[in-house]
Amino acid sequence: MMAASSANKMKFVLMLGSVRENRMCDRVAKLVQKKLLASNHEVILYDPVNKEFPLLFKPIHFYSDRSEAPEWLIEAEKQLLDADGFVILSAEYNRCIPPALTNMINHFGANVYRYKPCAFITYSLGRFGGCCAAMQLGDMMTELGSTIVPSRVYISHVNNVLSEDGTPQDEHIEKEIQKLINQLDWYALALKNHKERYGLPSQPL
Repeated sequence: MMAASSANKMKFVLMLGSVRENRMCDRVAKLVQKKLLASNHEVILYDPVNKEFPLLFKPIHFYSDRSEAPEWLIEAEKQLLDADGFVILSAEYNRCIPPALTNMINHFGANVYRYKPCAFITYSLGRFGGCCAAMQLGDMMTELGSTIVPSRVYISHVNNVLSEDGTPQDEHIEKEIQKLINQLDWYALALKNHKERYGLPSQPL
């Protein structure tokens, strides 16, 4: 699939899910970000290590007056509302979604995720590639109203198949990520065009 034209350039939020020491997600993120940029898209990185979302006590949609929310949270909500879709890059902690990732996602209401595509790339040091976390993310993001991209990428033995700079040692990984991005492009453009032409349902989920 060719890179998106300037008229169809999309804005995607890339969410990272690990904060552990010596995490592997930096390797995967470098490759995914490179592939998204090569497809002529804007990438906004949401990394809980750098953004340091506090332990969730009050999400932004719990403020009856949004202006009373912290400024950083207001700005983050605006970024997510402006995004055309999401790519979630997740490790797997004890067969579950990492808590830093769910904590970050739950700072916002369904209004920022609804009617937008969401793609999953998971990884692990073992042979299952984080598939349990991906299944749970599917349930979570579906409940938040996202359209889940059919392709998913599971990267097994991530420490062996990706170098520190994100270079894949197996060309299959790069092909699978490009397949996912192609589908993400398609869904993002289709949903965006439909919303612009017909608006949103009168009774949102």
